[in-house]
Amino acid sequence: GPPRRRLGSRSGAGPSGREAAMRTNPPQYSPGQLIGERYRVLHACESGCLGTVHVCAEVGSATVVAVKVFRHELSRDADCAALLLHQAEAARSLAARHPGLLAVHGCERTAAGELCLVMEYIKGRTLRDVIRTEGPLDVGRAVRLAGQIADALDAGHRQGIVHGHLCPEQI
Repeated sequence: GPPRRRLGSRSGAGPSGREAAMRTNPPQYSPGQLIGERYRVLHACESGCLGTVHVCAEVGSATVVAVKVFRHELSRDADCAALLLHQAEAARSLAARHPGLLAVHGCERTAAGELCLVMEYIKGRTLRDVIRTEGPLDVGRAVRLAGQIADALDAGHRQGIVHGHLCPEQI
């Protein structure tokens, strides 16, 4: 498979995929638009340096999923695309075996050639939301949460998966 590295890490001369991607706006889809042929956008959830996450309804079913559409530059760069596809498959396999990880359904391309990662959608508050509304976590709660996070990260690390950008918005 592709070499083990995080997206955006340097592999030689020129800007990294992450640096190049940050020069353009992330892909945006409006409510009602289709991503690929299977996912109708309900609303955008968040944008970051790799792309935009949209909450979508799967066409023909009532299933709601999160679809991360990667920036054009990342999708079109052969090395980045290979790494994204490899990491998506590794994450899908790992999530199927670990209850604390978000289910990954797969990775596909849009008609425009953008890679998109289709994931389980979990409605609720992020750790960032909790801290903003409730303030700092009490020690017991923080320790329990840290243990759960460490367990999930350890499972990934044992499979050669490095998250690379863990933040409170993703917990």
